[in-house]
Formats: sequence, structure tokens, C-alpha cells
Amino acid sequence: MVLSAARVEQQDAHWRTDVTPSTEFRLVATEETIQTKVGWVADRRTTIACGISVTGSLEEGVRRHIADAPELDVSALLLLRPERELGRTALQSAGDAVALARQAKTHMRESTKRWNATRLLLYYFGPLSGACFIGHSLNAVCRSVQITEDQQPGYALSFSLE
Repeated sequence: MVLSAARVEQQDAHWRTDVTPSTEFRLVATEETIQTKVGWVADRRTTIACGISVTGSLEEGVRRHIADAPELDVSALLLLRPERELGRTALQSAGDAVALARQAKTHMRESTKRWNATRLLLYYFGPLSGACFIGHSLNAVCRSVQITEDQQPGYALSFSLE
């Protein structure tokens, strides 16, 4: 199945998902095991969380959400952020947004395979273009992708892609 290009109005232009990815844009990934209150039981859980920071950092909020909701059963946390400074200009072009989406998909897919995960919780803090471009590329990442929504304060589970 071939997906048609999506387009989003960003910075007074229409950014499309079918442009060449920027070679200057790179994501930095860190991954950590989540410890529960009863100890390290990550090998029995099948959910990982992924936090993508673009406009600002969401790391502490995601960690807090996972800690406050043990029923989420998260075994690992994957954190992604651009190599460049976070902020409104972290994505400078449609090519950057395409690179963000493709690299995020690669990191998420590798992490879910490494942890043998069947569910991915996705947290995002960035511009609309990044969210749309990531959403456009979420196929074949994990059996279930659970999108979260920032409730200011905290997060809530929003909708699931199965």
C-alpha cells in the first residue's frame, strides 16, 4: 500500500511528507529501563514508552506519568530529541520534519523489537508538522500504538492505533 503525501501549513508554507529528508537533521536517542516499586521486572512487561521532544523537553513529565500509572506496565522509556537546540525553530523545513518522522519511526521500531513490545505509548512535544509527519509514518512500528495527550498538568491516554 502506498500512502499519498500529507501536507501541513507550517511557517507560512505547505510542508509535504514526500520531500527529501534533510541530511542535517538528526535525532539523539536514549533508552532506559523502568524500575517498578517492586523492583526490576521489565522482562515481563510488553509496553514501552517513547517521548519525542522538539519544541521543549517532555522528559520529566513522561517519567512522572509512567511512575504515577503503574498500570501502564511500561518496561522501557525511549527518549528522542533533535541534535540541535529545542525550540520553535528546531524544525526548519519540510525536509527536517520528514527526517524527524523517519528517524523516529526507525528508533521506535528498533526499540519495540529489542523489548519484544506489543504496545507503544507515544508522547510528543513539538509543532503540528512534526506530529502529522510522525503520524503519517506510524505503520509497522508496533502492534498497538497508544497516543497520549498533554492535559497540563499530566498526560492522559488519548486514542490507540491497532
